[in-house]
Amino acid sequence: PLLALSATSAIITITAQRDVIRISQVHSLPERLGNAVTALTAYPLMTLIPRGLAPFYPIPHGGWPAWRILLSLLALAVLSSVVFRFRSRRQYLLTGWLWYLVMLLPVLGILQVGAQAFADRYTYLPQIGLLLAGVWLAGELVTEKFRSRKTLAALASLSLIFLLFLLAGLTHLQTSFWRESVTLWRHSLECTADNDNARNALGLAFTALDRAPEAVAEFRKALSISPQDSQIRNNLGEALLNAGNPEEAIAEFRRALEEDAAQGGPHGDFAAGVHLNLGNALLVKGFRGEALEQYLTALRLRPVYPEAELAVGNAFFLSGDAASAEQRFRKAAAMKKDYAEAHHNLGCLLAQGGHPDLAVPEFQTALLINPDYSEARHNLGKALFVTGRPQDGLEELRKASETQPPRAAYLQTYSVALMKSGDRDAAMRTAKRALAMAEADGNTTLAEQLRREISSLASPPPR
Repeated sequence: PLLALSATSAIITITAQRDVIRISQVHSLPERLGNAVTALTAYPLMTLIPRGLAPFYPIPHGGWPAWRILLSLLALAVLSSVVFRFRSRRQYLLTGWLWYLVMLLPVLGILQVGAQAFADRYTYLPQIGLLLAGVWLAGELVTEKFRSRKTLAALASLSLIFLLFLLAGLTHLQTSFWRESVTLWRHSLECTADNDNARNALGLAFTALDRAPEAVAEFRKALSISPQDSQIRNNLGEALLNAGNPEEAIAEFRRALEEDAAQGGPHGDFAAGVHLNLGNALLVKGFRGEALEQYLTALRLRPVYPEAELAVGNAFFLSGDAASAEQRFRKAAAMKKDYAEAHHNLGCLLAQGGHPDLAVPEFQTALLINPDYSEARHNLGKALFVTGRPQDGLEELRKASETQPPRAAYLQTYSVALMKSGDRDAAMRTAKRALAMAEADGNTTLAEQLRREISSLASPPPR
């Protein structure tokens, strides 16, 4: 029955994962067979000594060393011989060993799905066979030595208490690595070697925390291990763009597209995403025409792509084509019902086009979707202030000025609104805070504006 279930599982996996199965061009058949043999001996050791566990274990470049494969083959041969030798007197050994082998067969990577050498999750059910054989063997040996039921009960109780405390301690240690992504992937790098997957994941974790320089460093290390990985190269481009290096980002995005094409691309959604990123980098450099070409290419590869629609709208907006920009923003918002950025950008377009009353509901919709969207709150406050609702506008501008980390531009807008509403003391305090922040950020243009504003506030108000 277990063999039949394993065969069924293998067929379902091959059918469902046919687009991501890694064939021999990634790892040769000898490498995959060597990895399968190594995994068969690695899993029992990981079960008995659960240390150095990681979410991802890479296959070494060029495969496992010959000595490790031969040692694993020897260990498997010895274990199988012992189990076969005692098959009549201790049948549970054969049952447990075959349970383990047969249930692992579909996930040994002979037909590779993914890039992992092995995975902890693959051993959850197979190890039941090993534990079954081990527990029955221990029980038989102990009962042969100790005949007293009281002695056996005491031994069982002490063993259970010891195992519970041991496993609780190991569980506490292991779960401590999973408290947040940076800790998890740093631990993974300590447990494995040449782990480009963990380097890439650590880079993504830094990206999510807006720690772009650290993300760049990790993506570069990942590429030193897998220089042809177009996904990692795309991630490096995004990190470089976030770090303020659009020129280098453009080069990395172009290389990612070249590598994707060399691997038989373009690969649909991935290539579309790279074209979108390349367009964003070109737009930062001021190449609006080239950026628009990249956005449209992304939409050809992926027709339903709200982020690309939004980017096309941004390019039209910056080029002064308000009608085309509005059409794209509305299309992006229709494609993705909870797209706060689309509603916000549409609001900005309407406000700048002289329709702040129409912009207000767009900013409000963006905030309903994402209450922490400080830029939308800031722009809502400005729109409310000029549409005859100054108190509501002041309240929204106040909330925006309390954004963490604080932004000098938001404080400056709030100070101007306070001044217009007649609260010159509060306006002065807010403007001074904004000036200190602008000077700390090196924003000389804003700092000069704030000095003029403070000077004006210091003068007696006109009678």
